[in-house]
Amino acid sequence: MVINLIQDLATPHNNVLIAEFRNCSSAQIKLWYAEDQDQKRYEWSENISHKHLTAEIYGTRLNWNFIKYCLSHKDEKYVLVGWMNSNTRLLHLLFFLLRRPFNHWTDSPAPKTTGMSIKKKVLRWAAYELLKYSRSKVFCVGETAITYFLTREFPEKMLVNLPIFVEVDEDILVYSSKHDEIFARYD
Repeated sequence: MVINLIQDLATPHNNVLIAEFRNCSSAQIKLWYAEDQDQKRYEWSENISHKHLTAEIYGTRLNWNFIKYCLSHKDEKYVLVGWMNSNTRLLHLLFFLLRRPFNHWTDSPAPKTTGMSIKKKVLRWAAYELLKYSRSKVFCVGETAITYFLTREFPEKMLVNLPIFVEVDEDILVYSSKHDEIFARYD
């Protein structure tokens, strides 16, 4: 079995998930990133985009070869991490229309819509409705995300709690003592 993990950027928590997939499963993992590591945003000391596997970079603009690959490899599994670019948005729509099963992994969505244009509100509503009626499992980061989707009337059987795990190199008490600094730095 091949599992395609499709996301915008590599992150430490996704790398923990990739490592676990590789250790606990006979599945082959195929990584897809819209962009190679974003040094400006995260300032990681190493490039984590290819830490466990060499990733394919599909780009931020519409990539028809990437879309064709995803549609033509029906026997493979797909995990879409969010819907931040035109390729992942189109895949959500096409998988919905074709009634293809897939997985969607999301952190806690921002429920606030204040300051958002009407167009953005409508697009957000449509995206969630499309996801709700798709053949998808929605992996949610924590109970807050599950509660959010339940308030949007997603079926409970569709939601799976999959918290973020991050490897740390210091004692957890060190991180606890720096809570405010870390929160401010990473928003």
